[in-house]
Amino acid sequence: MNAYLKVIKDIKGKKELDNNLKEYFDILLSDYLRMSNVRMAMNYYTLYESINEYSFITTGNIKEILEKITELALLYVDGKVNTQSDEILDKIENIRSELRNRVDELVSLSKAFSVAEYAINRVEHRFDETPFEVDSDDIILHSLLSYIFSDKDNVVINDKIKLIMGQLPVRMAKSKFYNMIANTFTLYNGSDKTSLDDFVSGLSMSALMDINIKGYFGEYAVILNELLEHDYKDIEKEEFDNLKDKLDKCTEFINLATDGYSYLMEIANDLYEIVVCSNLTDNDFPEIKASISIICKVASNIFSNVYDEEFSEMFTEFEGTAEELIAEISSVESILEDINENHDEKVHEIGCTPKLKAALVCSLLNSTSKFVDIKKAGKLSESDQKADDNYIDIVTNVFLEKLSVILGRYNGLVKRGIMASVISQLPVRFRTSDELSEFLLSSISACKDTAEKAAFAEITRQIIMD
Repeated sequence: MNAYLKVIKDIKGKKELDNNLKEYFDILLSDYLRMSNVRMAMNYYTLYESINEYSFITTGNIKEILEKITELALLYVDGKVNTQSDEILDKIENIRSELRNRVDELVSLSKAFSVAEYAINRVEHRFDETPFEVDSDDIILHSLLSYIFSDKDNVVINDKIKLIMGQLPVRMAKSKFYNMIANTFTLYNGSDKTSLDDFVSGLSMSALMDINIKGYFGEYAVILNELLEHDYKDIEKEEFDNLKDKLDKCTEFINLATDGYSYLMEIANDLYEIVVCSNLTDNDFPEIKASISIICKVASNIFSNVYDEEFSEMFTEFEGTAEELIAEISSVESILEDINENHDEKVHEIGCTPKLKAALVCSLLNSTSKFVDIKKAGKLSESDQKADDNYIDIVTNVFLEKLSVILGRYNGLVKRGIMASVISQLPVRFRTSDELSEFLLSSISACKDTAEKAAFAEITRQIIMD
């Protein structure tokens, strides 16, 4: 049995907690330090390798942020982490905060531009030189149902339904639309209030209630407003081409900037883990030494426009190490929350509280979201307040009032794009395939705009092919 498995077993059995908890943190923090070094070397090298291949380096202040990260990486390889750890952590967290704010704004813009794209796509076929062939409503429906139910997994089926809903040519009375939303909110009766609040926050973004512009990308917000506020009813070809060109350029920018910020956040997270763990555990491992050599070489050459083939040979030092560490960390981490909740007094008694705090931060940084807020590390739920009928009624009324204002602000196609965006985020509540079929056919048949129906058929056909 691996040593860490015995430690986990003994802690679960509450045996010799003093010694086993100390050994537990030594194992976990050592694994975190080794993994973060290996991962940073790989992520940093990947960025170095791609930097001249993709134009994101000149996008959205990315070069300036990378320069800050590189400066801190050089402090690490120069051995200055132990004496300047607090200062370095503050600087990394400032970088992470800026990246998080920038990505929040990009996500908000992306949601809004997707609504503009919905409108643009629906008029494109008005300008076809030859008529676009549109299948009958029944054939379109059959194709959609075959696609949706080609899987047996209900999760996959529901995801496919939501994907189609996001492109639907919405023809629905506001009262029915509002009832769908209100009925969804009732599903949270008895759940934590924070769960409903989080869902409403996401839905608000889909409904363009909360276009989160912090000032990083103001020029794109101006273009967004132009696209959303345009009246597409009698749009001319020249207008269409101009707006489509603007939409394409904005979408390209958002994709490039998002990729760039994701690269930077991964490296910032790796560096944060390294600094957090460096003072608390042993760093005498061959993969750490190899990683430091790579990080040093990348940091020294990141802006040189020179590709060094020697890099590939340096990775042989820790070939297969990442896979082993991932498996071990997954096992060791499995009891971390239990230790935090049930053994915190014992951890404090044996002087391991700093190690517990470090482990909780690293665990959070290894979670599914690379843009996670570190301040949430180890925090237990501060409130067990549940959403009751009264709370849900208040939330519903506030949301629907705001939604009514938004829908009143925009014209037909943009309004329908917002409705489709919201519907695609709601839980699937069709009880039978016949009920779904009836809903889809009703929406398709009610659409009398040939260009709009052609766009729906074309886009969903592409979804099915992908």
